[in-house]
Amino acid sequence: MKKKIFITIISIFTIGCIIAGTWYHIGRYNLISELGSAYNQLKSQNFNLDFDDDFDYDFDNAFDDDDFAENSDDDFADDSNDWNKNRFSYRKKSGKEKLNSFNSIKLNAKIMGVKICRGNDYSIKYRTSRDYLVPVYEVKDNTLNIRQKGFGRSGLGNKNCYVEMTIPKEKSLDSVMVNTNVGKIVIKNVDIEDCSVQTNVGAVKINNVVFDKLNCESNVGEIIINPIQDIENYDMNISTNVGTIVVGGKNSSRSYTQRGKTDKRITAHTNVGEIQIK
Repeated sequence: MKKKIFITIISIFTIGCIIAGTWYHIGRYNLISELGSAYNQLKSQNFNLDFDDDFDYDFDNAFDDDDFAENSDDDFADDSNDWNKNRFSYRKKSGKEKLNSFNSIKLNAKIMGVKICRGNDYSIKYRTSRDYLVPVYEVKDNTLNIRQKGFGRSGLGNKNCYVEMTIPKEKSLDSVMVNTNVGKIVIKNVDIEDCSVQTNVGAVKINNVVFDKLNCESNVGEIIINPIQDIENYDMNISTNVGTIVVGGKNSSRSYTQRGKTDKRITAHTNVGEIQIK
């Protein structure tokens, strides 16, 4: 009983810290939804952390079937209601561009849902709700660098940004580094030698990916990893403060380690949320 109370207190404190940062970065509008969801999750002791908000542009903390549909453009559907549900209306910003070839990706953003997948060419497309969330990107020294050009301090209205990058089917990436404060991260059907992803609030899914080294971190949100190769090949260091760990269909405690058959490695940690290695 004491252990359960202690875990609940730690959970509330952790989510409180995340919420304080989220208030600063996102604003009052989206925070109210997240706060209510967090309270309900704690009250029921259900830590799947499905923090769905009203704007489902890859900013909930759990995964829907459409998130992994092949060639899905759902995040770019023209739904004016999603962009004008509150009394502050902002013109949508979107774009798509073919890029020069690159073998690495470096992304650093405040609010950004991220997807990296296969395509017909090297390309990037994005959709945002505000001018200052429009991504700034360039290919330099074989690296695609992405950042956001600025960040407003207004706490009013919704702030959403979604970015998708594609690489040709026959190509691979040497490294991927993704860091975003708020946003879902999805990487699927690609080959990456060294991959590191981090988000403060948001889910992470690595699906059908070949990699040698993988590091995933999320303060609040589930992590799902489904590599192409057998999971027995990987050294693993997996941990969660509040949530469950499932490796190969078997439940584990809040930490799990494994010595693999090769020198490949998986490291994953979340403060609040479930971790699945399939």
